[in-house]
Amino acid sequence: MPYPFPPSLSGEPPRLLVSVRSALEAASAIEGGAEILDVKDPDRGSLGCPAPDTLFSICQAAGASPRRDLPVTVALGECLEWTEQTPFPLPGQITMAKIGLSGLGESAGWRDQWLRVRQRFEDERGTGIHWVAVAYLDQDDAGSPSIDDIAGAAIDTGCAGLLLDTFNKSSGRLFDHVSPERLAGLAGRMHSGGRFLAAAGRLNLEDITRLSTLPVDVVAVRSAACEKADRRSPVTSRHVAECLTSLRAGGRQAASAHEKSPA
Repeated sequence: MPYPFPPSLSGEPPRLLVSVRSALEAASAIEGGAEILDVKDPDRGSLGCPAPDTLFSICQAAGASPRRDLPVTVALGECLEWTEQTPFPLPGQITMAKIGLSGLGESAGWRDQWLRVRQRFEDERGTGIHWVAVAYLDQDDAGSPSIDDIAGAAIDTGCAGLLLDTFNKSSGRLFDHVSPERLAGLAGRMHSGGRFLAAAGRLNLEDITRLSTLPVDVVAVRSAACEKADRRSPVTSRHVAECLTSLRAGGRQAASAHEKSPA
């Protein structure tokens, strides 16, 4: 299957992904200019899986909006959560899905566990799903495999891309855990395999602007799009618009610097 949005190899600015928890938040995100909708339950963790009825209502709201072609992705919690739970069929509007790997860092068979859960969701849906691998930057807190191992598994198992995120939202923001140089290196690795790189982790507006100057394809936000930068507060169109402005402003600054640099 061709990927819904391939890596931005031609220098386009990153796309803004906004995580929402309700149809009302989805409408606010769309109004504010979100370029990708992500559905998750922030009360259930970094990749908190939403209730199936909530997911369906958000997909219906996105489909009824003027921007019907807006990609919709979903967080499905952690791999270990599905050991004894039955996956549910994902709506047809879902473009991509992601499952975390916390608690599997010491498991030699974590790839097989991950693939089995992915296959169970595909069986429930009846069609294939574009998967996004998630590497937790605070891997000690998450007890997850290493970033490099997950990046390699993302390519080897046909994932569409890799998301860098934080597991413990009190452990710091993205750039507290990773340098711009490390991000650029991971982007190059994913791009060489035709995959994209997405970045998240309690981003603020300054972080978003900084990311826009790096070879990152998707910038994913929740708290920055919410009232008082609280991920459990509602997403507002104003805060989403501010995120988008920061993303575009940084891109313009990078382009201007490139134009002024000597040949």
